[in-house]
Amino acid sequence: MRLQIRMRFALVGALVLLILAVLPTQASDPARPSAEPGDEAVRSTTGPSLIRTGPSEPGDDLEGSPALHRQAEPLASYFQLSERDSLWMLLTSDTFWAYIPVGATCVIRFEPVGDTLGVDLPPDPVVALAYQAIGRAPSWLAVELYDAFARMDTLHQETYAQIILDATDPVVDEIAFVVAHTAPQILQSPNFYTGILTENAEDVYAHDALLDYVAVVDYGSSAAGGDYYSTVRYRTAADRGDTTEVELPRERYYWDIVHPKITDELPTYINPATGGAADPPTGRFWREFLFTHADAGYPVLRDALAGCLTLWEGGVDTKVNGAVGILTQWIQDVLDFGSGSERPIQPVRIYRLHLGRCGEHADITAAAARSALIATNSPLSIVGDHTWNEFYDRRWVHWEPVNTYVDSPWHYEDWGKSFLGIFNWRGDDGTWTVTNRYTPYCTLTVVVTDTVGYPVDGAQVTIARKLEPLIFQESTWASTDARGVCQFLLGDEQDVFHRVDSEIGTFPPGPLYKPAVDSTLAGEHYVWTKALDYYRPQLPVKPAGLPPGRQDDYQLRLTWEVASEFVYGDNRIDHKTFSEHVSGGSVEFFICDHANYTAYSTSDSFYAYEILEDAASAEVTFTYPTDDAWYAVLSNEEHLVNSQVVRGTAELYTRDVTRVAEDRVRDALSVTLGPNLPNPCSPETWISYSLGSGTRVDLAVYDVTGRRVVTLASGPMPAGEHRVRWDGRDVHGRAVAPGIYLCRLVTPESRHSQKMVVVR
Repeated sequence: MRLQIRMRFALVGALVLLILAVLPTQASDPARPSAEPGDEAVRSTTGPSLIRTGPSEPGDDLEGSPALHRQAEPLASYFQLSERDSLWMLLTSDTFWAYIPVGATCVIRFEPVGDTLGVDLPPDPVVALAYQAIGRAPSWLAVELYDAFARMDTLHQETYAQIILDATDPVVDEIAFVVAHTAPQILQSPNFYTGILTENAEDVYAHDALLDYVAVVDYGSSAAGGDYYSTVRYRTAADRGDTTEVELPRERYYWDIVHPKITDELPTYINPATGGAADPPTGRFWREFLFTHADAGYPVLRDALAGCLTLWEGGVDTKVNGAVGILTQWIQDVLDFGSGSERPIQPVRIYRLHLGRCGEHADITAAAARSALIATNSPLSIVGDHTWNEFYDRRWVHWEPVNTYVDSPWHYEDWGKSFLGIFNWRGDDGTWTVTNRYTPYCTLTVVVTDTVGYPVDGAQVTIARKLEPLIFQESTWASTDARGVCQFLLGDEQDVFHRVDSEIGTFPPGPLYKPAVDSTLAGEHYVWTKALDYYRPQLPVKPAGLPPGRQDDYQLRLTWEVASEFVYGDNRIDHKTFSEHVSGGSVEFFICDHANYTAYSTSDSFYAYEILEDAASAEVTFTYPTDDAWYAVLSNEEHLVNSQVVRGTAELYTRDVTRVAEDRVRDALSVTLGPNLPNPCSPETWISYSLGSGTRVDLAVYDVTGRRVVTLASGPMPAGEHRVRWDGRDVHGRAVAPGIYLCRLVTPESRHSQKMVVVR
């Protein structure tokens, strides 16, 4: 029985996705040594349980999963025909994007009646108001914002969409980013006050006006649309020379200045007197509270920073160090080191108590620095029982105000600290290891497969240290991608233990851990492969043979690739779900006729052509052997957790045995596409074209990324002059953003295009 479909939703063509590189999917295949009991080989062709692959560098990646997967040989001698074959004429084409969650499919459907080719996207859970918000947000956020809305209920979709739509420039992008990158459990929590989204973004600009060493820079706006974004520009003297201006990378601005969540706290209004959530004005948010408020006898941060002209001055372990030095002194002034009866995690409450150990110091430092528009994060070593801060100036710079440590990460080794894993914390509750910045390190790549070697996606791998028999302390964690792969940077001279939790089972059972690496060596790259004693879902498909009496009248030319995937996982501390958007991914693919598609749809075994499993991309030319309905299926039904984002182009051709090459040239010359008038248009324009003879046409508007915006004419058209109006709206009736667009006229014999400029 085929796997049960749990979720199905789609990404329509209105969303614009950045072009992402596809990750590699094959690997070398060394012999496997003996494994510990209970850790049987996944198959004879799979890599070893643990191998060392040589020197390690941050970002080293496994060259694909070592598991091999079944793939039917394409019937090249029959189906792979030349695109230059003069007997084939283009009937219609479609360019599509599909957000395919686990259990869902995207189907390219051919119907011989009417010579139609359609793309059936998965059912869409995103409400109309959310689409309007996506259209207003920056285009580089579109897919991630869609993913966030898709994981909310309808009421919360409408709530957050309306906040984005009601926002005014310049804070639309900041609000949209936080909505796109906050765990759904937080956004749907009754204690999360939605007003924080707007207040948090507006305070960034309010504080900018009061600070001299930093300035917010806006590139474009929601009114102009497109790929607009913001960041900050610093004045820095870090090189101990002349003061220079440095622009913060876009992702650091949104993640490490704008985002209102620092570590495991709930980003909400907090009563300073109790530490509990409270409505304003009793409840205060840390960005405004720490910057402008001062308890009696304590300095105001805003005033302390007044007149400061540099982010920092490159000083090591000093308080005479630009804004970083001022903040170091401010932390020491407002917070004593020590433990009381309360260990708060809310910066507002930490400030009111004026007492805390390393955790409280790290939390309030990150909050105060972000309120002062300094990109800041909080590295955490659970097994080292310590946390501190980093700020960003062309690199991450170590910072611990309580000890006046600046850019001196070796102090912890001098303390005798032994680090297994150190991680930073994103606002969406994702984490990533940064051990390499604080101790000699190695790389550990973990590959999780099912019992027969297929990669397991969405498996959570947890790394731990053994304290005593049957007692382990977690250090860090990560979730596997479509290849079943995740990666860690770990300290040297460490005994590494691990466990795997997945949708199809765990290893080892219960709360136990198993050894992964004994006494790690700095500079090594270890690869650990774990085969779970369970099976991943698998489609019951078999390769089909050629049918007798082939018709050969129609041909599909399909090009597709998995541009990206969403890797989901849970934070092991606050148990919130993160969503990491990464390049690459994989799906299953096959082509079948109507009878076999019916069997597939009812979970029966079926036969198909061009079967590809765990495939990242394909170019398929398939001549339909019967005059029947046919289906090309992109399936995410064998994965367990992660969503896949697929882009593609489908073209339908037909044979024309009566037309010779000279006729094709003559007819192509008889087709013209005239200039649109007016051009530029604001936004209405008229498009003219002429046909020397009756033929099929496809007249459509595309944006500069190649996405089809709207179809203006499609199907058979008589000879003569034709005139079509475009009102400047997309297929969903939404006004397009100002910019350059392409009008493209396609007939079986020719293609024509011209630029159009839309202004508002």
